[in-house]
Amino acid sequence: MPDITVDAHVDSFMANAMSASNKTTLKSRLEAEDAGAAASLAGRDPSTLTKLVKPDKSVYAYGLNTIPTNFANTEAVALGLSAGYDLIGFEIGSKVTTIGNSGDGYGNGAFQDLYTDYGSLVIPDSVTSIGGYAFFYNNGATGSLVLGKSIVSIGDYAFYSDSSFTGELVIPDSTTYIGLSAFYGCSGLTSLTLGNSVATISTGAFDSCSSFTGSVTIPATLTSLGASAFVNCSNLTNINCYVTRNIMNASGALAGTNVTTIHARASDSTWTAGADTIGGKAVTVIKDL
Repeated sequence: MPDITVDAHVDSFMANAMSASNKTTLKSRLEAEDAGAAASLAGRDPSTLTKLVKPDKSVYAYGLNTIPTNFANTEAVALGLSAGYDLIGFEIGSKVTTIGNSGDGYGNGAFQDLYTDYGSLVIPDSVTSIGGYAFFYNNGATGSLVLGKSIVSIGDYAFYSDSSFTGELVIPDSTTYIGLSAFYGCSGLTSLTLGNSVATISTGAFDSCSSFTGSVTIPATLTSLGASAFVNCSNLTNINCYVTRNIMNASGALAGTNVTTIHARASDSTWTAGADTIGGKAVTVIKDL
């Protein structure tokens, strides 16, 4: 990320379009060259600033606690670009708590449709909520996806079709809700770890994550599994399941996978050892957890 300097004018987006609750006292937009100058404004460390990078490598930084709906696209146009997809990079500041809004729909995701190679994406530990369509169709990502340790909710279609992310996907222990098709088509991710607080995995949440390999453990906290939750995760072979059979048996949840075994709790009377069909997939149930 290039260094940052201060641009003295107050950006209209920051000054007028955002409510006071959605921004910090930092009101100027910063154009980057020198990190020290950025730090001097309102006493902010540059790492706390959210940054957008233009094709000429100049960086504009924002002192946000909440990243608003349609942020990247709105700001890219304000900076003279055609749309957010013309940006060549971005970074989320370490003071951000909310990215977008849970009700955001198509076309309004905070960082939607960023196609240019920007490497890995790190969601800071400060973030508690990722809104709908927040990173929808971000095929500019060519590295890992790191989710911060405080995320409670991941919105509908949040990472839809972000097929260029690679490596493991770890849902943190803080997360309770994973939205509709939240990770649909994230076909470059190679494994899935679900945190021990997940209560809801919505319909199609991990649909077509075709490179998930091996096992997935379903935590005992899960109370709702949506239809087609793992459909077409073609390299999944095993489920370690700490929930009852009726929760796991969501319509089409395992269709199109290569799951052959489900390991269930020995004490769970809802499961019967032996052959069964769960979520549209013929499996062998082994009660040994």
